Amino acid sequence: MSPVRMGGLAYWASGGSVVGRRGPVALSRAVELLTFFNSEAEQSLADGDAAAARCCADLALELGCAVAKAASWRRCAGAWTAPQPRATGENLPVWLTNP
Repeated sequence: MSPVRMGGLAYWASGGSVVGRRGPVALSRAVELLTFFNSEAEQSLADGDAAAARCCADLALELGCAVAKAASWRRCAGAWTAPQPRATGENLPVWLTNP
């Protein structure tokens, strides 16, 4: 992994989901990635590679924030399952799915 990051966030929350540059990430997988990036940051720091440690720590922080925001959104939404169409013709399967 290159310690030089692209601009912008790699992970963020959208509604009750975590999303990455490559698409949606299940909450359980996001927690696994958070644990991985955190351990990589610690190991890189122990190895004296500050750039890699910073890169992994930043990714872990982004994932942690996204997981917390998604979980908070889900708690606030209560028994949310999927949005309902607001008007005729708006029931596009793309935005009505609940990942």
